[in-house]
Amino acid sequence: MQAQAMFYSMLDQSLIAKLPIKITKIRPIIFSYYRLYTSDESYILKEVNSFEIKLNSYYSTLSKKINLPIQIINDNFKVYFLYIESNLVEEDLAVSKLLLNEALKIFSLSKTAKTLKKEDMKEMSKTYPILDKYFLRLEYIIREIETKRPKNDNDWLFLSKYHLILAAKMNLSQIESKLFELIKEEIPIEPGLILKYPNFSFYKNGKINFYLKSINAPISELLARFYLENSHLNSFKKEINEILIDYDHSFYKLHFCFIVLYTYILNLGNIRIVNTITATKFNEIAKAIEVFLKDYKDYFL
Repeated sequence: MQAQAMFYSMLDQSLIAKLPIKITKIRPIIFSYYRLYTSDESYILKEVNSFEIKLNSYYSTLSKKINLPIQIINDNFKVYFLYIESNLVEEDLAVSKLLLNEALKIFSLSKTAKTLKKEDMKEMSKTYPILDKYFLRLEYIIREIETKRPKNDNDWLFLSKYHLILAAKMNLSQIESKLFELIKEEIPIEPGLILKYPNFSFYKNGKINFYLKSINAPISELLARFYLENSHLNSFKKEINEILIDYDHSFYKLHFCFIVLYTYILNLGNIRIVNTITATKFNEIAKAIEVFLKDYKDYFL
């Protein structure tokens, strides 16, 4: 009963009351995704942004059959899509690959040439104090838990997954050192336009037209953003490998890994206390780090 109460605390009661199904169990998947169980079916509930809302509107106008959410729920200024799980994964994979292809077209058309300089090291070095602050904060939390008597389930979850955070810390340090060495060599790279936020206007002539809210960065940043948005669906190792064939320099793989791991640590940055919500978040990110280190270790070792 206590465990069930913990799961329900992840979602507002007002949101649960608006669902058209009778839930028997809730489990987080990652970030804003939840798996909901009834007595005979499983569903996916995901919090969506303005981009996904417009994309859903775009798909609803197409004649071919598209897996649309069975219900759109508004609650506390947030929007959620509810899907039958068996229909969702294949559809999400197709959508994610569509968006990647569109982003790659924009990148390819806007590529320029640049040589990495020592000034670029100054930009990267700004990550040091941020990472140090977050790692120190987590270390302080762990030390407090270690001296706590008695420990509860949330405490044990933090302790059991902390080694994955330390693995991310060690690998980030090694990756950063390698990147600094490459920057010192003043290697040439090809930056291009990367969508900073995946927003797009309503389609015209049957095509998605993206707003170019963008940054100028290497292909590795585009791939890192794509991976972070979609890693709950697939590792995308095959797709990323194929793209990086045309960018045959160790910089791109190292930079990709750095951004992914750095972002995961940033997402831990607002954890200051141990409770059910922070333990769930800590567990999600630790597991995501574990999967990434396993799937992409050949990129940075």
